[in-house]
Amino acid sequence: MPWFLGKDKFDERWAWVQVFTEQECIEIIKLGKKSNLNKALINDGEEDEKRRITDICWFRCEREYFSEFEWIYRRCTDVVKNINEKFFNYDLTFIEELQFTAYNKKGSFYGKHIDSTYEGNTHRKLSFTIQLSDEKMYKGGDLLLYNSKDPDNAPKGIGVMTIFPSWTLHEVTPIKQGERYSLVGWVCGPKFK
Repeated sequence: MPWFLGKDKFDERWAWVQVFTEQECIEIIKLGKKSNLNKALINDGEEDEKRRITDICWFRCEREYFSEFEWIYRRCTDVVKNINEKFFNYDLTFIEELQFTAYNKKGSFYGKHIDSTYEGNTHRKLSFTIQLSDEKMYKGGDLLLYNSKDPDNAPKGIGVMTIFPSWTLHEVTPIKQGERYSLVGWVCGPKFK
Protein backbone atom coordinates (compact mmCIF):
# COMPACT_ATOMS: atom_id res chain seq x y z
CA MET A 1 0.00 0.00 0.00
CA PRO A 2 1.47 3.36 -1.00
CA TRP A 3 0.84 5.06 2.32
CA PHE A 4 3.17 2.92 4.37
CA LEU A 5 6.83 3.76 4.52
CA GLY A 6 8.60 3.01 1.31
CA LYS A 7 10.51 5.92 -0.13
CA ASP A 8 10.75 7.81 3.12
CA LYS A 9 13.41 10.39 3.80
CA PHE A 10 14.91 11.52 7.07
CA ASP A 11 17.60 14.02 7.94
CA GLU A 12 17.66 13.55 11.75
CA ARG A 13 15.42 16.59 12.30
CA TRP A 14 12.40 15.85 10.12
CA ALA A 15 11.05 13.23 7.75
CA TRP A 16 8.76 13.01 4.75
CA VAL A 17 6.81 10.26 3.06
CA GLN A 18 4.11 9.82 0.40
CA VAL A 19 0.76 9.43 2.21
CA PHE A 20 -2.08 10.14 -0.25
CA THR A 21 -2.50 9.76 -4.01
CA GLU A 22 -3.33 12.74 -6.20
CA GLN A 23 -6.96 11.59 -6.47
CA GLU A 24 -7.21 11.25 -2.68
CA CYS A 25 -5.82 14.77 -2.27
CA ILE A 26 -8.51 16.07 -4.64
CA GLU A 27 -11.13 14.34 -2.45
CA ILE A 28 -9.67 15.86 0.73
CA ILE A 29 -9.71 19.34 -0.86
CA LYS A 30 -13.38 18.83 -1.79
CA LEU A 31 -14.16 17.86 1.82
CA GLY A 32 -12.35 20.95 3.10
CA LYS A 33 -14.00 23.33 0.65
CA LYS A 34 -17.49 22.07 1.44
CA SER A 35 -16.87 22.62 5.15
CA ASN A 36 -17.28 25.99 6.78
CA LEU A 37 -13.94 27.73 6.19
CA ASN A 38 -13.18 30.53 8.65
CA LYS A 39 -10.29 32.92 9.19
CA ALA A 40 -7.62 31.25 11.26
CA LEU A 41 -7.04 32.62 14.73
CA ILE A 42 -3.83 32.75 16.72
CA ASN A 43 -3.44 30.87 20.04
CA ASP A 44 -5.19 33.54 22.09
CA GLY A 45 -8.28 33.37 19.84
CA GLU A 46 -7.56 36.65 18.07
CA GLU A 47 -7.13 37.54 14.42
CA ASP A 48 -3.61 38.73 13.78
CA GLU A 49 -2.90 39.43 10.12
CA LYS A 50 0.70 40.30 10.96
CA ARG A 51 1.23 36.69 12.01
CA ARG A 52 -1.21 34.67 9.89
CA ILE A 53 -3.63 35.00 6.98
CA THR A 54 -5.28 31.68 6.15
CA ASP A 55 -8.71 30.10 6.13
CA ILE A 56 -9.22 26.84 7.99
CA CYS A 57 -11.77 24.24 9.01
CA TRP A 58 -11.52 21.18 11.24
CA PHE A 59 -12.00 17.57 10.23
CA ARG A 60 -13.83 16.58 13.40
CA CYS A 61 -13.39 13.27 15.13
CA GLU A 62 -16.67 13.22 17.03
CA ARG A 63 -18.82 10.20 16.23
CA GLU A 64 -21.40 12.12 14.17
CA TYR A 65 -18.70 13.52 11.85
CA PHE A 66 -16.07 10.84 11.93
CA SER A 67 -17.36 8.48 9.24
CA GLU A 68 -16.63 11.11 6.60
CA PHE A 69 -13.02 11.53 7.72
CA GLU A 70 -12.21 8.12 9.17
CA TRP A 71 -10.10 6.97 6.19
CA ILE A 72 -7.99 10.13 6.48
CA TYR A 73 -7.37 9.65 10.21
CA ARG A 74 -6.54 5.96 9.73
CA ARG A 75 -4.01 6.74 7.03
CA CYS A 76 -2.37 9.53 9.07
CA THR A 77 -2.29 7.37 12.20
CA ASP A 78 -0.65 4.44 10.39
CA VAL A 79 1.98 6.63 8.77
CA VAL A 80 2.78 8.62 11.94
CA LYS A 81 3.08 5.39 13.93
CA ASN A 82 5.51 3.92 11.39
CA ILE A 83 7.62 7.06 11.07
CA ASN A 84 7.74 7.50 14.83
CA GLU A 85 8.85 3.90 15.39
CA LYS A 86 11.50 4.22 12.70
CA PHE A 87 12.91 7.67 13.49
CA PHE A 88 11.69 9.57 16.54
CA ASN A 89 10.65 6.88 19.06
CA TYR A 90 8.43 9.23 21.10
CA ASP A 91 5.71 8.05 23.47
CA LEU A 92 2.59 9.07 21.50
CA THR A 93 -1.09 8.60 22.35
CA PHE A 94 -3.33 10.53 19.92
CA ILE A 95 -3.63 12.89 16.97
CA GLU A 96 -5.55 16.11 17.58
CA GLU A 97 -8.33 17.11 15.20
CA LEU A 98 -6.95 17.61 11.71
CA GLN A 99 -6.90 21.12 10.30
CA PHE A 100 -7.64 21.75 6.63
CA THR A 101 -5.77 24.93 5.69
CA ALA A 102 -6.43 27.11 2.65
CA TYR A 103 -3.83 29.62 1.51
CA ASN A 104 -6.38 30.88 -0.98
CA LYS A 105 -5.61 34.58 -1.36
CA LYS A 106 -2.56 36.39 -2.63
CA GLY A 107 -0.45 37.17 0.44
CA SER A 108 -1.83 34.29 2.56
CA PHE A 109 0.90 33.09 4.93
CA TYR A 110 1.69 31.82 8.40
CA GLY A 111 4.67 33.52 10.05
CA LYS A 112 7.37 31.83 12.09
CA HIS A 113 5.96 29.82 14.98
CA ILE A 114 6.23 26.57 16.91
CA ASP A 115 3.39 24.15 17.62
CA SER A 116 4.33 23.02 21.12
CA THR A 117 1.63 23.10 23.76
CA TYR A 118 1.72 21.79 27.28
CA GLU A 119 -1.77 21.15 28.56
CA GLY A 120 -2.38 18.97 31.58
CA ASN A 121 -0.39 15.78 31.29
CA THR A 122 0.04 15.80 27.50
CA HIS A 123 2.40 17.59 25.15
CA ARG A 124 2.40 18.08 21.41
CA LYS A 125 5.40 16.09 20.30
CA LEU A 126 5.15 15.78 16.51
CA SER A 127 3.58 18.05 13.92
CA PHE A 128 2.83 17.20 10.32
CA THR A 129 1.72 18.91 7.15
CA ILE A 130 0.35 17.07 4.14
CA GLN A 131 0.68 18.81 0.77
CA LEU A 132 -2.70 18.57 -0.99
CA SER A 133 -2.17 20.97 -3.89
CA ASP A 134 -0.19 20.39 -7.04
CA GLU A 135 2.84 22.64 -6.69
CA LYS A 136 2.30 23.85 -10.28
CA MET A 137 -0.97 25.47 -9.19
CA TYR A 138 0.61 28.16 -6.99
CA LYS A 139 3.74 30.23 -6.36
CA GLY A 140 5.18 31.01 -2.95
CA GLY A 141 3.63 29.12 -0.05
CA ASP A 142 6.86 27.33 0.91
CA LEU A 143 6.93 25.41 4.20
CA LEU A 144 10.27 26.32 5.78
CA LEU A 145 11.71 24.46 8.77
CA TYR A 146 14.33 26.21 10.90
CA ASN A 147 16.87 23.96 12.55
CA SER A 148 19.66 26.43 11.94
CA LYS A 149 20.05 29.92 10.50
CA ASP A 150 19.24 28.67 7.00
CA PRO A 151 15.83 26.97 6.72
CA ASP A 152 15.08 23.66 5.02
CA ASN A 153 12.42 23.69 2.29
CA ALA A 154 9.85 20.96 2.85
CA PRO A 155 8.96 18.91 -0.23
CA LYS A 156 5.98 20.05 -2.29
CA GLY A 157 4.99 16.72 -3.81
CA ILE A 158 1.25 16.20 -3.84
CA GLY A 159 0.21 13.83 -1.05
CA VAL A 160 3.52 14.10 0.82
CA MET A 161 3.54 14.33 4.63
CA THR A 162 6.33 16.33 6.25
CA ILE A 163 6.66 15.41 9.93
CA PHE A 164 8.82 17.16 12.51
CA PRO A 165 9.12 17.73 16.27
CA SER A 166 6.50 20.26 17.38
CA TRP A 167 9.09 22.60 18.88
CA THR A 168 10.66 23.16 15.43
CA LEU A 169 10.40 26.78 14.31
CA HIS A 170 8.59 26.87 10.94
CA GLU A 171 6.59 29.11 8.63
CA VAL A 172 4.68 29.16 5.36
CA THR A 173 5.84 31.98 3.09
CA PRO A 174 3.28 34.28 1.41
CA ILE A 175 1.33 33.01 -1.59
CA LYS A 176 2.27 35.00 -4.69
CA GLN A 177 -0.18 33.36 -7.08
CA GLY A 178 -2.78 30.58 -7.04
CA GLU A 179 -3.98 28.53 -4.05
CA ARG A 180 -2.26 26.07 -1.72
CA TYR A 181 -4.17 23.55 0.40
CA SER A 182 -2.75 21.43 3.18
CA LEU A 183 -3.84 19.14 5.97
CA VAL A 184 -2.16 19.77 9.31
CA GLY A 185 -2.01 17.60 12.41
CA TRP A 186 -0.41 17.45 15.83
CA VAL A 187 0.48 14.27 17.68
CA CYS A 188 0.41 14.28 21.46
CA GLY A 189 1.74 12.10 24.22
CA PRO A 190 2.61 12.14 27.93
CA LYS A 191 5.02 14.72 29.26
CA PHE A 192 8.67 14.25 28.42
CA LYS A 193 10.72 12.95 31.33
